Amino acid sequence: MGIYKGEKLIVNEKPRGLANFVGKAKDLKLGWAQFENEGDEIVYLYDKADSNFGYALNLDSPQCSEWGYAPFKVQN
Repeated sequence: MGIYKGEKLIVNEKPRGLANFVGKAKDLKLGWAQFENEGDEIVYLYDKADSNFGYALNLDSPQCSEWGYAPFKVQN
């Protein structure tokens, strides 16, 4: 999963299981959030049909990217 700002690649992640997750998702969504306290920007690929389970890609700290349920209310 590559994220670009303009033409510059800022994050290039290959989360294990992403292709399988996307193939099985029933209601795949893409979201964006910014944590208030840290200011980190997050791109979140999630399955609305699975209680918003998905992969959060942290654009500012890629090592903090992870699988899980959204820790915030996902706007649909």
